[in-house]
Amino acid sequence: MIITQEVSVVLGGLNVLHYEKLNYHIPKIKGKWGYTTPHGTEIIVKVIDLPKSSDALIKCYCENCLKDNIEEIVECTYNYYNIKKNKNENILCEKCKRKLTSQNIKNSEHHIKVKNEAFVKKENYKESQRVKKEKERLDYLAKVRKISLEINLIPAFNDEEYINSKQKLMFICPVHGETPKTANQIIQKHKCKFCASKEVHDKQRYEYNYVNDKYLENGFVLLEKTYISTDTPNKCYCIKHPNIIQHKCFKMILDNRMCFYCQHDMQKKEGHPSWKGGITVL
Repeated sequence: MIITQEVSVVLGGLNVLHYEKLNYHIPKIKGKWGYTTPHGTEIIVKVIDLPKSSDALIKCYCENCLKDNIEEIVECTYNYYNIKKNKNENILCEKCKRKLTSQNIKNSEHHIKVKNEAFVKKENYKESQRVKKEKERLDYLAKVRKISLEINLIPAFNDEEYINSKQKLMFICPVHGETPKTANQIIQKHKCKFCASKEVHDKQRYEYNYVNDKYLENGFVLLEKTYISTDTPNKCYCIKHPNIIQHKCFKMILDNRMCFYCQHDMQKKEGHPSWKGGITVL
């Protein structure tokens, strides 16, 4: 139901002729080409005289609310009002619109179809994500196996045993046997700890010629043909005491330790801190 009886409209274009036919007074001024209506001229007209396509704003009662004796006012264009009436639809307030839309959606086959399609789409997405994760998991394990072989470790686990990258899996070192490692450690190329330790020692081991020269600098002749480590005792003899075999590790040579017998000779007589020229009170 329309509440508004009259509205203000702006004249211009074809609506001037429309309102002239309805005997409305149209203000005009004389111009270069005759009498014309000034731009922006407004007049008051009755709502029933508006063209059906008019965009003039009118006020109506919500027809659903009127059934409950509630006078809810709705503002709309006259064009919108006519479209609704041609479709035999009521003019509704926002609250009634939402209520009607909700009821139509719940009871419509379209809603059921959309709901089913959404469920199927959700399930398909879950399945695609599961397949994607499984593929990523298998690709990751394939990478772990490839890198483990590169660092001389043989993988001895099944795909089902893998839970996460921090869980220990079984690998076999050809030299030292079973070696548990996490996938993260394999990706970072952590080798068998015994093999890794040996590699470090091999890198840090001095060359035999260098070791031999150091023994000579300290006055010893090295009798060993191979060098193992700084803490391993090596057979040698002092140049001043060639008849006595001594055992000295290379660490002692690096610390400039001298021959025990040379040190003892140095401390005899004048070399001893308590020496007093061989004369005592007695």
